[in-house]
Amino acid sequence: MTTTELAEAVFAFAAAARGLSDADLEREYAWRYHGEEGLRFALIGTYHELRDLAVTAAARSAAAGRPASIAQRALAQYHAAYRDLQAVLIGADDDLAGRAPAPGEWPAWVALWHIVEAEQSFFGRCRYAADQLAAGAAPQVLAADQLWARLAEQPDTDPARLLHVVYGDSVRTHEQERAAPMPAALHGRFADLLGYYDALHRRILRDLGALTDAETLAPSLWWEGELIPVRFRLHRLDAHLRQHTIQIEKTLAALGRPPSEAHRLLRLIYAALAEAEGAALGDRAPDRPGWRALAEAIRARAAALG
Repeated sequence: MTTTELAEAVFAFAAAARGLSDADLEREYAWRYHGEEGLRFALIGTYHELRDLAVTAAARSAAAGRPASIAQRALAQYHAAYRDLQAVLIGADDDLAGRAPAPGEWPAWVALWHIVEAEQSFFGRCRYAADQLAAGAAPQVLAADQLWARLAEQPDTDPARLLHVVYGDSVRTHEQERAAPMPAALHGRFADLLGYYDALHRRILRDLGALTDAETLAPSLWWEGELIPVRFRLHRLDAHLRQHTIQIEKTLAALGRPPSEAHRLLRLIYAALAEAEGAALGDRAPDRPGWRALAEAIRARAAALG
């Protein structure tokens, strides 16, 4: 879901547009019927087209008799939060992501790492609770080693990969990482951490998107000491991510990188992309009308900007 041709076209467009200054946006440009408001309409027009595609995707699913499940609706909200974080982080490199805005405060790198670790737990505990319900077993707390084993079932989400990104070649166990979760210096590349998170995000959408409405009510035990329905944890994916996206946005602003007009418009574009993807969540059709054509149009627009 996160690596569709359309998404890649939007990423290419963002790479071409993120450096546009406010003065650049005044350059002459025409989009459809609009030719008086400058280059910003390359961005506003892209947003407009993605929003139209989102409406079309939702209407197509409804007409085909494929209403979204509770899990899919909750995950569409979470996916919108994910795309928003991606938009906030457009252009953030290792240096910017590794700098703290003040002593004792988290750099964006550490905030993202925290997000990833939290979502590993949310994901594993949702899936475990649904499996326990299906097996007719009493709710139990998912042990840490069981969580790691579940994540390691697929190489791209193996926690060992994340530990390597964070700690480099030094050997660490999960217990050591929990006891002292902040290395003296950040290792690896910020892009590698983003890559791990993308793999985890795609797995969450795929695996938890298959939950039935009944499974979203499966009781889950964790630190709270009481039974919590899976549905609550699905919404925590979204709410927790929104909380730390705001933290990262504040961090970047404090480091002298407040959003420009172009960046604000790109954030709207990512939101529109997420809406279209969310409307198609669970749609397994190999070809979605209009998606490829729009991807090609956005790529051509990106090339023109470049």
